[in-house]
Amino acid sequence: MRAYGMVYALLLLLAVTFSSQIILKYFGMGIDVGSNFYGSLQNEIYMQNVYEIAKKCLEKYDFDLCQEDEMKFDDFSASYKLFEQEDSYRIEIVLLHKNPRNLHIIRSFTNKVIKK
Repeated sequence: MRAYGMVYALLLLLAVTFSSQIILKYFGMGIDVGSNFYGSLQNEIYMQNVYEIAKKCLEKYDFDLCQEDEMKFDDFSASYKLFEQEDSYRIEIVLLHKNPRNLHIIRSFTNKVIKK
């Protein structure tokens, strides 16, 4: 009888361990999804800032000086490149954000237009 009790106790311990790992993983993935969404939202804000930096550079300096630039914010790395068109400039912005919670890199790319 004693051996059966030990087997049941071991099976119960394994069931509790397995179910707790599933629950922790489930809640952790939800937090990861939320932090990645928040990181993507931050990327949009930083991309707007990079756009404004390029626009102000063009207002103050010439195209050759402002053609491309790279910058670093805390966990963000951004770069842009300008292409001259007939009546405007096309700007390509690349932004990389390292999510501090799960260390995933969130990449954002966009093309915008700056009027001359």
